[in-house]
Amino acid sequence: MRDIILQFNGGKDSLACLYLSRDILDRVLVVHCDTGATYPHMTEFIRDTCETLGVDLKIIKPKEGIIEYHKRMGVPADIVPVWSSMEASILVKDRPLINSSLRCCWDMRWNPMREFVAQYRPTFVIRGSKKIDKAVGVPNGHAEDGITYISPLWDMSDADVYGYLKSIKVELPDHYEMVQDSLDCYLCSAFLSFDTSIEKIEFTKTRYPDLWPSLRDNLRIVKDSLASEAAAVSAALAVIA
Repeated sequence: MRDIILQFNGGKDSLACLYLSRDILDRVLVVHCDTGATYPHMTEFIRDTCETLGVDLKIIKPKEGIIEYHKRMGVPADIVPVWSSMEASILVKDRPLINSSLRCCWDMRWNPMREFVAQYRPTFVIRGSKKIDKAVGVPNGHAEDGITYISPLWDMSDADVYGYLKSIKVELPDHYEMVQDSLDCYLCSAFLSFDTSIEKIEFTKTRYPDLWPSLRDNLRIVKDSLASEAAAVSAALAVIA
């Protein structure tokens, strides 16, 4: 049994971690969480990279498919009007549901990985976290339940990571020419305040016209729900203006 898990989504940071670990790959199990909405070229890139390096790859999935999850909990958004939330669904019928982006990520990505790590019980978990990231992971060297989390990139900048990959002549997934992001789920209608959000949407529309309608429909659900609530707030504010 390999005593190190490396969490891998195919983005630049986890890719750099994988190559930084080349000398110990005989101890490493690479784990990727496929939500059911992984971009097809990323699935191929993840498999090809692990095959090239001769490293074991374990693909895990959440207990519930992402389409079914969105139907039950709502599509992900950064702003969740209470009357569009799953909690209100017993009071308000026939209204599209909106779910917290963080809850969606937790249920579809983070918790399945956490559960796998807890069951596998490695000595170390390698992650691509950096302290400059907008969504910061646990610090390098954090220990919990007998497992030590290693973040080799912790003190690096994005430029440092790109520079490292260039120095060892490792090519990134081709979407990096347009979107500086790991992409993750093509159905995601959240994280719209992130710098790469518009590029990601445009990339999906251009590169994957067959997948684009699903993302477009999710974005429209969020837009319509927010517009309705914004109109109500504006009307209330007009009274006290």
